[in-house]
Amino acid sequence: GGVYLYAAADGITPVATFNMQLPKSTLHFKSFAYPTALANNGIAFLAYTSNQQTGLYKKNSPGTIVPLVQAGAPMPNDIKKKMTNITDYSFSRDVTHPNQFVFTAQGQDKTVGLFWVKNETHVQMIANQNTQIPGDSVGFFTGFNGLSFDAKTNRTAFIGHGILGQADIFIYANGRIFEVAGQETLIPGGIGHFQSFRNPNLSGDIMVFEATGRFNQQGVFLYTTTGNIY
Repeated sequence: GGVYLYAAADGITPVATFNMQLPKSTLHFKSFAYPTALANNGIAFLAYTSNQQTGLYKKNSPGTIVPLVQAGAPMPNDIKKKMTNITDYSFSRDVTHPNQFVFTAQGQDKTVGLFWVKNETHVQMIANQNTQIPGDSVGFFTGFNGLSFDAKTNRTAFIGHGILGQADIFIYANGRIFEVAGQETLIPGGIGHFQSFRNPNLSGDIMVFEATGRFNQQGVFLYTTTGNIY
């Protein structure tokens, strides 16, 4: 198995394959997840390596594979604890900021974090296990997934999880987090409330997402930053 790139001119070419050795390392790739084509023609992907740790890697076109974030490194918000797992990431499609991205990590002692990498030396925490959930929910975040990052507006959409089983959609913008929709939000044009969410996709002032209702209704919805859901 591996990560492969298809281009009309070159056909299918390998990016990273099983047992491939990492550059300047004795480690080898063992499995892969979530390959993504980047705005600068590079490829990003999560990988599990021979030291039984996960990492986020990128290969420019042309170029070598470079690690961006690896388990075993300190948590950006708490250098006393190490990251134990890299779980999700999102690069912006804005070609003027091809190297900015957000990622989620789990750390020692049940720490979790959502981070924004602005450049190689500037990593900003968006939320962690000590961040209180805004909106109608109670408690603190316990995890994050479904990331969608827009570097042009410096906004990040994500699904945030809580200790009471919450899994709602949020947007980070201008230094604060606000709820887009949760399990107490009425389904527009439907019956009842939302139950679960998937695949938020943020671009500029709009976001689309999939959702399921409490009566197993399913649909795709549009959110605008004016606060409306359609």
